[in-house]
Amino acid sequence: PIFSRNVAEYLKKNWSSEETQVDVQCLREQAEADIKAKVKGAVAIPSTGTPAQIQRAAVASCLWQTSINRKSGPLKQLQGHLWKFYYESGDIKGEMYDDVLPALKRWQKDGTPVYIYSSGSRAAQRLIFGY
Repeated sequence: PIFSRNVAEYLKKNWSSEETQVDVQCLREQAEADIKAKVKGAVAIPSTGTPAQIQRAAVASCLWQTSINRKSGPLKQLQGHLWKFYYESGDIKGEMYDDVLPALKRWQKDGTPVYIYSSGSRAAQRLIFGY
């Protein structure tokens, strides 16, 4: 939900950054491949037009991909950049129950290995626990 609610604003705020331009280009290439493969629902992202037009198409492509729970590399890349931006700005924070941090510290002190199972990326997990 964080991604879907914020992707349009994120693209607008970060449009001029090289990182965002690379993300959009990767999404565009994925969309072109999907359209060529006749993937139902794929949304084209134009390479020309106003920034607002390109951003709207990129948002539509992202929302379509998230609606079908797609895990494409370009989408995950943009999601990671968005989450990093909002964690670093303080707009979102990782939340844990009060007993989690003391337990993790105790287990670490005792030499007990701690593992996390998640469908998210390592970078996303670091953001959650870091902020």
